[in-house]
Amino acid sequence: EGAGKELSACLQAGDSAGEEADRQAWRECCYSLEGLSGYCSAVIMEEEALRHRISDGRSLVELLEEQGVAAGVRVDSGFFPLNSFGEKGTEGLVLLAERCEDLYKSGVRLAKWRTVVECSIEMPSDVAVWENADCLARAARVCQAHGLAVVVEVQTAQNTGSHSIERTAYVCEKFYSHAVRMMNEYDVNLEAVVFSVDACVAGPEAMVPLSEQVATYTVQTLMRTIPPAAGAVFLMAGKANPQDAARNARAVQDAAVHAPWQIVPVYGTSLLSPVMSAFAGAIGPSKPQETLKRLLDAYKSVQLADYEAAM
Repeated sequence: EGAGKELSACLQAGDSAGEEADRQAWRECCYSLEGLSGYCSAVIMEEEALRHRISDGRSLVELLEEQGVAAGVRVDSGFFPLNSFGEKGTEGLVLLAERCEDLYKSGVRLAKWRTVVECSIEMPSDVAVWENADCLARAARVCQAHGLAVVVEVQTAQNTGSHSIERTAYVCEKFYSHAVRMMNEYDVNLEAVVFSVDACVAGPEAMVPLSEQVATYTVQTLMRTIPPAAGAVFLMAGKANPQDAARNARAVQDAAVHAPWQIVPVYGTSLLSPVMSAFAGAIGPSKPQETLKRLLDAYKSVQLADYEAAM
């Protein structure tokens, strides 16, 4: 996981070259959207974005601050093979304290740490659950010690299998509970932690569950494991298309109306793909920003129960 590689891959999928200049132009295009704070509260960037300046000399962090949006940075260094079963651990604890100190000085106030949990009939292994939960908690402690709130992103990898949605819910419940337990062991301030999770769905070879089923099992899992002290729960779109992701997010929010924390949808690459395609062939930011605003308005309307009119 090098600087900008993920963004480059997404831009290339949208027929853009994906070079550093393209990544800089893409970020400036998105972050300068008028009224951005009405759609999102924070933006997670790569560290390379902190070096860039926009045309008037301001940094991207300053641009976001003026928009009323918090600037965050992914602080993990990618993944490494944890065992021969295909499970992964997360790198980045070495020199994390020094990096967090520099990030805080640059105006960043949010750090994201990613974890991947394999989900199938056989996995995850107990070793992978313990190792990733312990690593996640130690990273959260270091980030908070240097003034950064933490986004704990738990990706539920479901690449193969016909396992049920009940199995996914069990795996998620097992890992979330271990992660919270380890954060308590390391004295992590849970009020300054946001959990970013996938919705509970069945395996790719199983029957696709209804949005109501996704919502029921997702909220049940969260209510059993995420403490009321948590700042919020971010719901990732995963591999779902924008329409299904919007339906699932709305259903989960409805089911969690009495939850002690707020469910916040995350705008993933599936939602931004049309914007990247518009960006690739555009001269100037007007066309991609128009596409971005239209999609964000539609997604926001979905959260207000006006799906059909929006899409």
